Amino acid sequence: MIAEKNQGIAHARNAGFNIAKGDIFIKVDADTALPRQYIKKVKNIFSTNEIIAYVSDFIFIDVFILKFSRLFSVLFQFFFRVIFGYNVLTGPAFAIRKSVWSKIKDELCVDDDQAHEDIDLSIHISSIGKIYYDQSTAIHISGRRMKFNPLSFFIEYPVIFLKMLGSHRSKLNK
Repeated sequence: MIAEKNQGIAHARNAGFNIAKGDIFIKVDADTALPRQYIKKVKNIFSTNEIIAYVSDFIFIDVFILKFSRLFSVLFQFFFRVIFGYNVLTGPAFAIRKSVWSKIKDELCVDDDQAHEDIDLSIHISSIGKIYYDQSTAIHISGRRMKFNPLSFFIEYPVIFLKMLGSHRSKLNK
């Protein structure tokens, strides 16, 4: 068990990644279900040296209108490819090379009110190499925030995203 005195998603992720062993780190939320062969698939993807990070589609398993559909995931990646020009990592599950983590870990924003930890990480690694987006694999995630706290999902998340765009302007213009 890891004891992290600072609260927040980014602090928890950083603490785990900073003590992790191995060449590839996989972050998985507690309420995320990975498909069979996920680890094997990630290992195979990373056998190509040009890949620095991995993300797959996601499916909300408990949101009626989106249940078992990849549409939200596909639109999410499309939106960020239009805005940034590259795919982004998604918080429920992703993988990253240890060597890449080591290069950027001290640059990352750890204030959850100012940045989305997954997108912040994506911005910081984008100049190093390619984030592989796997549309043939989908993780299953909870949509509980969308269902039970829609203001957080539809208002708070976009506001934090806009704050993050402002604070990362210099990195995004490269």
